[in-house]
Amino acid sequence: MSNFFYLEDFIGKERNKIAYVCGMGPSLKNYLSQVENTENVVIACSDVDTMTNIIPDYWVFANSGAGSSPNMNERWKKFKDTVIVHAYSVDPTPNSWIRENVITNYIGYDQRHFNDTDCSNCPGGCNNRISGKKTIQEILMNLSNYERRYGTGHTVAVHCLALAILLGCSEIYLFGIDLDYSLGYVDNNTTNNDSFSPWLPEILEDFQIMKESAQNMGIKIYNMSEVSPLKKIFETKSNL
Repeated sequence: MSNFFYLEDFIGKERNKIAYVCGMGPSLKNYLSQVENTENVVIACSDVDTMTNIIPDYWVFANSGAGSSPNMNERWKKFKDTVIVHAYSVDPTPNSWIRENVITNYIGYDQRHFNDTDCSNCPGGCNNRISGKKTIQEILMNLSNYERRYGTGHTVAVHCLALAILLGCSEIYLFGIDLDYSLGYVDNNTTNNDSFSPWLPEILEDFQIMKESAQNMGIKIYNMSEVSPLKKIFETKSNL
């Protein structure tokens, strides 16, 4: 399908624009009206359609199961002008199905097959690995001329930020990336008994790598959550 793209096709697509990267943590509530009505580039993840009225420019996924292409396809159709950014590497759905059935503009990316090699934990047995394609982490590392790449990602928020950098946005604001499920979500309803705690050191290291990658490219990143451990890494602001 002509609406199937790869990350390389969108590098610099939003050059010198401001990006709002949105997690679904409760601190996003403080800025919902501003994000919903902004003219800036909005990048959001997962359940943005069920938890908020935000219509993102880019909607990022990195999970299988309920987040697989067949399960999400009808929801993706809600936002005809939104670009779906989907980790086909974690979805056992064949890329051929995506090309035949997804009508929304779609960017596929790989977040685990480093050095163009198979891994050991693909739900699809690495059947979706495309030979010669670099991972989102490797693309960022090469573009920023930074010596390290971030990991496979214990939260989709890391890929949302990587996307904003790859798009060429000059200022990036991080909303609702609270990294604490015990605080709940922006909708005041959804609960999650999981915990970031076992993975938090790796998550923060990934964000540190992206901060330094972005600095190499002259990109500024601001954290907008007073409760997020990202305060340790990024300059934190309380208003726009």
